[in-house]
Amino acid sequence: MKSLDAALTLRELCARTLPLAEAQGLYLRVEGPMDLLVEGDSIKIQRIAQNLLFNAIKYTPRGGVTVSWGDSREGDAARWMMCVKDTGPGFHAGPGAPIARALEDATQEAREVAVAARDEESPAITLQTHVSDNPAPDGRPIHQEHGEGVGLSIVKRLCELLNATMEMESNPGEGTTVRVLFPRSYSG
Repeated sequence: MKSLDAALTLRELCARTLPLAEAQGLYLRVEGPMDLLVEGDSIKIQRIAQNLLFNAIKYTPRGGVTVSWGDSREGDAARWMMCVKDTGPGFHAGPGAPIARALEDATQEAREVAVAARDEESPAITLQTHVSDNPAPDGRPIHQEHGEGVGLSIVKRLCELLNATMEMESNPGEGTTVRVLFPRSYSG
């Protein structure tokens, strides 16, 4: 892993994404220290942030998205945190929720592809994810839209590769917050 300025990486991503948010009538706020020197894979960190940011913009009809970074929770000097918070409709994330099923299914398929890719004898591999067009009725007021979960499964898999932890909080009608806790250093 190489040293990098995570704050610079995230500010640059947000600057490139601002026109997309503005085109949808949304704000995009960035909050965090000017510098955040850590070890890590800048491409994977950027991909995680990009997927979370694009999902937040896509599913937020009004209001906006805040991307923040900095120290992890108090007393955890070994980690740093990146957070994407939106004012979207939120979703039900409890057991049996469509987002939970889609995330687990897509993650399992990604793992299977990774295992098959390591097998030198395997032919070309195509990842296909399918979310049923006729899911079981859900009496709760908010449903996930078709296709949700794939971007989050990519984030989840990248987090696993970086020894990072993803936490999600969502309240229907209030929005969603996704926090990713990364190691500050990968040395022993």
